[in-house]
Amino acid sequence: TSNSVLARGLAAAVVLIAGMSAARAAEVWLVAKPFTPASGALAGIPMWGYADCGASFAGCAAAVASSPGPVINVPAGEGLIVHLSNALADPTSIQLVGARTAPLPPAAPRVNGRLQSLTVEVAAGGTGDYSWSATDLRPGTYLYQSASHVQLQVQMGLYGAVVHNAPDASCGTPPCAYPGVAY
Repeated sequence: TSNSVLARGLAAAVVLIAGMSAARAAEVWLVAKPFTPASGALAGIPMWGYADCGASFAGCAAAVASSPGPVINVPAGEGLIVHLSNALADPTSIQLVGARTAPLPPAAPRVNGRLQSLTVEVAAGGTGDYSWSATDLRPGTYLYQSASHVQLQVQMGLYGAVVHNAPDASCGTPPCAYPGVAY
């Protein structure tokens, strides 16, 4: 009886601790929006890009879009949550090329029999969340990009980089790119 109460309490603590470590994730608020570069080789050409909104969607209106989008740094051992606001006229989404993701449902939207998006989309004017656990996001660098109408949206500028450091203190500063391998 007291052993069974102790065992149940220990099991609950293990579940709670496992849930807490799995819940650790870097969070970023991005907006996909149109912009026109003022200088450089692409000056005057309408593009789409990502902008960092800060700590919430409240900063999205003033955020300046770029292509490539902002670099997302994920601390060692953490997952990633991307909160996406869509200021484009088309639905859009985000994927991490090479990271594990949940499969699309069989009823995923299709155009002429082809998938419209490789992941769940955010409607024009809407918001959505995308997440990867620390297990899904192995250490290294990733390309994040739109997974919707990829042949158009990536070419318009919807892409950027994610850096996920290895949980290894042997490299000191800067941290490890992979276990035992400094940048």
